[in-house]
Amino acid sequence: MTSFKARNPDIIFISAYEEAAALAINHAFDVCYRGKFLYTSDWGVKAEKIVGLDGLEGSMVQALLHTYYSKYPDQEKREYATAFIKKYLETYKEDFAQPGLTVYDPVWMFARATEIGNSFTDANAIRAAYPEALQEGKLSIIFPNNDVLKNGLLVGAPELPLEIKGFSTGS
Repeated sequence: MTSFKARNPDIIFISAYEEAAALAINHAFDVCYRGKFLYTSDWGVKAEKIVGLDGLEGSMVQALLHTYYSKYPDQEKREYATAFIKKYLETYKEDFAQPGLTVYDPVWMFARATEIGNSFTDANAIRAAYPEALQEGKLSIIFPNNDVLKNGLLVGAPELPLEIKGFSTGS
């Protein structure tokens, strides 16, 4: 971060999981960088708790819908992400890592598609079964926001830019 700061950037792009991103941000603060950051969709509650939001005014987060809903639960009409967050907190008594919301359902969909396709080795049969596995509606997080292409690839869960605002104390 010392070399980044020396170049006087307008923004520093950080693409890392939460704890690593938080470490990089704290290091940037340690070397007195006071500019903005751009984070990938891997930014989440754990990183916020490590870094805090003070000093991140104007930084941007590439947020998936569930990240947005975790900040604005009243906007989520079907309550899939908020239900996941609540259940996770009840079960594990800690905040989840942001990727947790994006990795569970694809694994479950793959497992269900192997059952529907009656194969663990035939990629074509498994891909052909993905739409049915998705439409069963048992995949709580990704189901309402995604679709499966004819070749079986998962698409959807649009990403939204979120700006960190209203947390700076001027330090």
